Amino acid sequence: MKDLPLKEQDLTLKDQDPHLKVKALDQVNALITQARENCNVLVGVHIRHGDYRYFCDGVMYYETEEYVHVMTALEKQLPNQKVGFLVCSDEPQNPENFGAMEVTISKNSPIVDMYALGKCDYIFGPNSSFSHWASFYGSVPLHILDWKAA
Repeated sequence: MKDLPLKEQDLTLKDQDPHLKVKALDQVNALITQARENCNVLVGVHIRHGDYRYFCDGVMYYETEEYVHVMTALEKQLPNQKVGFLVCSDEPQNPENFGAMEVTISKNSPIVDMYALGKCDYIFGPNSSFSHWASFYGSVPLHILDWKAA
């Protein structure tokens, strides 16, 4: 498991109450512990639906089924690994959409999701500063979904 240098002062929150920062850090660690429980490779999946439905005429919007297609392909590319997925989204996701895959769906705040993605082994999602920051912060390889933009 990655041991990132995530400290209280790394979490930027509007309310600078140190108890909120510690709570966010605890939520990140708990989420990652849960997501890594039954896998040895953890892929962060950033599903951005909300504004991306309409932004740039939806060119960066992908249906959940399209994310599942990529997740299935990743499992096939890692045949000797137990792959798990951490799904972070700006809209609720139905666990049934992911079939029998090992999936943890975050129900946390965006700040917790962003830093949790940074503790995954890989990240994929649409072209978004959210995914880019998680990748940069955690030094995690990032695959951008961009087949609609080509």
